[in-house]
Amino acid sequence: PPWAEAAEDVCLSPSRKHVRINSGVVALYVAHQHLDPVRSFLHRWGDVTVTLLTSAFQNESSASELLEEFRGPDQAALALLIGGGAEGIAERFGADACSVCAGVVVVDAAPKAGEKQDVRVKGFPARMLNQAESLPDGQLPEEALIMHLKGLWWRSVLPSTEPPASRTSTRNILWNWETWAWWVALYQQWQQVSGLPLPTSPQGRQRRVLQEA
Repeated sequence: PPWAEAAEDVCLSPSRKHVRINSGVVALYVAHQHLDPVRSFLHRWGDVTVTLLTSAFQNESSASELLEEFRGPDQAALALLIGGGAEGIAERFGADACSVCAGVVVVDAAPKAGEKQDVRVKGFPARMLNQAESLPDGQLPEEALIMHLKGLWWRSVLPSTEPPASRTSTRNILWNWETWAWWVALYQQWQQVSGLPLPTSPQGRQRRVLQEA
């Protein structure tokens, strides 16, 4: 993002040892023959989250450090579930070599010891499935499929359809204009009638935003 001094400020954990995990969008392959592994994975994820939080409340330093490293209980629990421990987390989410980013890894999601329930896991860049950052010149990358209007700045400027003048250290309209333009186009269609197709291009809206910003 244009506000960061280096890409590592955004894509790496506070220790700079791991990639950051964004668990805001999770895609699951759900078919009749795959329901048990999916259920097991989600239940294990929930159980590990509760265990982590309980340990942190009991002042266990390892749990607290993991929560801080991955910026939240669901993301820390996902790292622990997929990594299985400190060594596995370093291998699967390492800043220099992230195996879950590079390919598919197999995770045992069985709810009980002695059982086996393998699940295949693949990480995708957040810029594709959960784009939430300010961007140079406000232009979305071609691979962006889902935009996340995240944070207090977006809450303060929406649902206005006029270009916002407010700025923060990480947000302003010039860094977010294409995302805002798409939101306005969709919001105006939703107001008119439901069920209309998505706009093919917000170019006209983009030009207006740039002129008024």
